[in-house]
Amino acid sequence: MPEWNLIKLPESVSFEAAAMLEPMAVAVHSIRSVMPEYNDIAVVCGLGTIGLLITMFLVEMGVQNILVVGNKKLQKKMAVQLGIAESSYCDSVSTDMNRWIMEKPKAEAQMFF
Repeated sequence: MPEWNLIKLPESVSFEAAAMLEPMAVAVHSIRSVMPEYNDIAVVCGLGTIGLLITMFLVEMGVQNILVVGNKKLQKKMAVQLGIAESSYCDSVSTDMNRWIMEKPKAEAQMFF
């Protein structure tokens, strides 16, 4: 990595917190590229670190209709802890994600990948 591309961390920022800066920047960039409104339907496909951060930020923004797609029990648990209703979680291992999304109430969905 070129030296000019490095940023010195303030002593008040832990290495653990610093490690989250890049995934948080990706999540924020994703949301800013779409700019969902509170009454839009947002679909988050994939609940790894970035997908969970996107979900967390959408909840914090007050987006009312958030659908999430994951493939692990822990991902569902984390989504529910963030305030996502169980009925708004799709397990892509056992459910056809495309059909599940299309069966939800009709509205223009914002897709975050």
